[in-house]
Amino acid sequence: MFTIKNIANQDVIIRGFDIINRRRNTTVITIYTQDGTLEELGDDALTMEGWNMIYQSQKMGDPMTLMPLDDFTAEVSIGVGQAKSFYVHSLNGLMYRKNDDTSDRMVSEITEHDGAIAILEGRVLRGLFRSYIGTGKFGGVVRYYTSQN
Repeated sequence: MFTIKNIANQDVIIRGFDIINRRRNTTVITIYTQDGTLEELGDDALTMEGWNMIYQSQKMGDPMTLMPLDDFTAEVSIGVGQAKSFYVHSLNGLMYRKNDDTSDRMVSEITEHDGAIAILEGRVLRGLFRSYIGTGKFGGVVRYYTSQN
């Protein structure tokens, strides 16, 4: 789970993600979204309530290689100054870089930005909507455009 915040002066529309696959095999990848940051959602993020499924597909990928995914079933718009959280789940492993126990990163701290979007530190889960096992950073590519493009 992680959050994308719009830091542009126009709406940002997320079309899809490309992810890093952990193993060479076929897996089912599901992506959910919800308004707000993980910090705002708190422990409510661990329930399916409020999450909207925007992608599900079976894919074959090579380990530690960028796996292109199709576009979401519906584009996700993030208004100026707003944030949306995303949950990428794979039956064969989570698609995040987990921080070690000595990491001082806080959930919702900016880990990457490009002037239009900021990707915030997320959470790594034990399984689908199960308990947190640490903080982590999204491993992949966010495909998006701005409302003026």
